[in-house]
Parts: sequence; C-alpha cells; structure tokens
Amino acid sequence: MRAVRAGSAVATFWPYWPTTPPPTLGDLAGLVRRLHELPAPPFALPRYRPLHRLGEAPEIDERRPQPVLSDNDRAWLGARARSLVDAFAGTTFPLGIGLVHADAHSGNLVHHEGGWVLIDWDQACMGPRELDLLTGLPNYFDEPETDRTTFLTVYGYDLTRWPHWTLLRDIAELHSLSSYIRLAPGKPAAAKELANG
Repeated sequence: MRAVRAGSAVATFWPYWPTTPPPTLGDLAGLVRRLHELPAPPFALPRYRPLHRLGEAPEIDERRPQPVLSDNDRAWLGARARSLVDAFAGTTFPLGIGLVHADAHSGNLVHHEGGWVLIDWDQACMGPRELDLLTGLPNYFDEPETDRTTFLTVYGYDLTRWPHWTLLRDIAELHSLSSYIRLAPGKPAAAKELANG
C-alpha cells in the first residue's frame, strides 16, 4: 500500500490481488467471527454513529444550484433518520459492543497468501457486532438463501432471530442513499437509484 497526500486529502494505492475463485459467504463469516473475537484495540477508535453521513448529504444537496431532493424528500429523510437514530440509541445489542468492520461483505475480501483478507477498513469503529452480520439478512445483498444460511451458520449466530434485526437493516438501507444523493447530479445511474429509493 502507498499513501499520497494532496492538501488535506489522502489517497491510498493498493496492489491488485485477484479474487478468483470468488469468496463465499462462509469465507466472510469466518473472518468476521475472528475479528469479533479480538480484544479491544490498544488505541481509540471512533464510536459507530448511525446515519451521520446521511445527515451531511442532504445539506450538501440543498446548497447545489439544482438540488436532486425536493423539500418534501429532504424533510422525510430527516424525520426517518431521527426516528431510526432514536430507536438505535434505545436498543440493547446481544453481541455487545466491540471492534467492527462496518462494511463487511464479500466484495471487501481479497485472496492473499493462500487465504482471504478483509479490506476497506475506512468505516471500522467500535459498535454493535451485529452490524457486521448484515450480509446474512434476508434480501439485503440479494444473496441466495442457502449462502446467507451458510454465513449465519459459520459465524455461529442467527441475526434474524433477534427481534430488532430490522432496525439495522433499515439504518443500512437509508444510509445507502447518502452516496446516491452525492453522486446523482453527475451520474444518471445514481439518480435513477435515488428515484427508486
């Protein structure tokens, strides 16, 4: 890995590691389980803040000459986000708080030295471990049910048996709108997805 600084921005360059054959959800679950078994790191990490990036995106959009969100859409997003954040604050998480990747999916695995490595750590934080199990939720990543079952079996915990799993699903789905809001003015595909959201 090589990092380059340009003003206040930092860009990183990584070597290409092929992912063929592609990883399975079982491969991912094993890595996530190992991550969650680690002790707390010896340095401070940020605490998970649900939907904080979604809060920034409508503000950026509102300052554009031609916003992609209507006033009604912006108001609905704000109200929905506040409702979910309030529910999150009042929720107890059975797996506890610890080091989480916070973007764990098979697209963030690369093959290296005979095994799989979890990459893309820019969202890593201290948060509920259930966040890293979203891949195992019904219809979340459009994974086949048998693969999702494998993920939950290898990890050793079925998130869907916890009554509040839909809260994390709803937070993740609403959070995904932030990138579409940011990209919509210059990317027709992002604008289309935002319209579908």
